[in-house]
Formats: sequence, structure tokens, C-alpha cells
Amino acid sequence: MHIVHGRYDRVCHLYQAEALVRSLRAVGNKDVNYFITTAGHSSLEPETDTKLCTIMDDLPPMSPFDRGGE
Repeated sequence: MHIVHGRYDRVCHLYQAEALVRSLRAVGNKDVNYFITTAGHSSLEPETDTKLCTIMDDLPPMSPFDRGGE
């Protein structure tokens, strides 16, 4: 799981993302990657956009038959 959050987000405050990460890890989710950018709320801000694109580019390719576990 990847969580990307802007340090200057005034809609969803940083402490909310940090609480989510702590909670996920507390119940055994060890594969949580947490990134803080210098952006605000928008995923279109350059640093956040770059981080999200890097994450997506690094994901393994999906089979055309992969239906998410159906």
C-alpha cells in the first residue's frame, strides 16, 4: 500500500495520514509505504504528481485477464 500526502494539505491534515499509517502497521500491515511531499491537497501538484507516477510506473504489469480476484 502506498500513501502519498502533502505536508501543506489543509483539507486532509497530515496527522490524519500519519494516524492511518500507524493504525495499518499496528494491525500487521508491514507493507505500507508512506511519502510526504511539500504539496497541498491536489494530486496535480508537481511533487505529488511525480511521486504518484513513479509509484504507478514501478507496479508490476497486469494481465488483461486480471479482474482483481474475481
